[in-house]
Amino acid sequence: MNKTSKIIIGIIVVIVAIGIWYGVSKNQATVKNQVFIEKTPIKIGVLAPLTGKAAIFGEDAKNALSLVLEKEDVNKQVELIYEDEMCDPQTAITAYRSLRLKGVNVIIGAFCSPSTLAIAPLAEQDKVILITPASSAETISQAGDYIFRNHVFSSQRGIKLGEFAANKFDSIATIYDKSNDAFVLTEKSLVEKIQEKNKIVLERQGVLGTATDFKTELIKIKASKPSAIYIGTLMPISALIVKQMKELNMTAQIIADDATVIDKNFLDAIGNMSEEIFFVSSDFDQETNLEFWNLYTERFGKNPTVFAAQSYDNLMILANIISEKCKNGDSICVKEYLYQIKNYSGVSGSTTFDVNGDAVKSLIIKTIKNGQLTKVK
Repeated sequence: MNKTSKIIIGIIVVIVAIGIWYGVSKNQATVKNQVFIEKTPIKIGVLAPLTGKAAIFGEDAKNALSLVLEKEDVNKQVELIYEDEMCDPQTAITAYRSLRLKGVNVIIGAFCSPSTLAIAPLAEQDKVILITPASSAETISQAGDYIFRNHVFSSQRGIKLGEFAANKFDSIATIYDKSNDAFVLTEKSLVEKIQEKNKIVLERQGVLGTATDFKTELIKIKASKPSAIYIGTLMPISALIVKQMKELNMTAQIIADDATVIDKNFLDAIGNMSEEIFFVSSDFDQETNLEFWNLYTERFGKNPTVFAAQSYDNLMILANIISEKCKNGDSICVKEYLYQIKNYSGVSGSTTFDVNGDAVKSLIIKTIKNGQLTKVK
């Protein structure tokens, strides 16, 4: 073999080697990119009242969701992006649009019914999943195919509380937030059930959620001499109403919705006046899931609310669907599998979504004794 032939062969060998090296390197780079794409977390928005009158419920949700993210498999799959809805419809719309600009197609929230109802048409139009852990307004059931609710709704609460009140009291009066659809519908269902049982509804006083003085309404209620008074408002209004009742020497029994009384700030604000208040609540306590209850209590120094537990379950359900069925977080795919959730065993109990996207839940009556929430048997 002459010198020229050797040089040619050497050049060919070098070219082949470079080609092989380039091909292997390109393939490795492609694999690395694929792994990176697969591990990119899916963005899930959280619309909660982080400030304002219902901020304590937003805090409960954030606490619970942080416990979910401690699970390594969930933490790698999803990224939570928080926006404050402040329990205000216009703020909720702004917060929703902010999440959309950040590429969010799946949202846990909103919490307050007016906020959820304000953003539901936008989410339905955009094919964005909304799964609220707290809104109870009746009309959410018909808000669209992409709107889900892991919470009991208003008429269920009103009927349950109305049955209890009709069996225990001869007459009632009501004072409720007429600017909040959830409380309007709960009060309506309560009154209808009491009248169905041939008991008397003496006074019905609607107030605005921004009011601070309720003495005019309470004086009318006092004059009618009811056996019990239904209070359907959020904090701080609920505490103001109870305090003003005391100032007017009103002694009627108080009945309420759990959103009115389970706020720790409510119990702190009215102290001993909270004793023997009866209220309707989801069937949730430490017996539902002792491990979650103890972990939450130890970590945050207070007992979890049902809103915390349902927020936890919402994220777990979504993470499971994304992990097993909808790896790219496509909202159409997530929607299809949410409707297939039947008897999911979570920390808030068993969850099944019906054809309207509403969770099927059990309700019970509780009372407050020695500052503790206790089931009424």
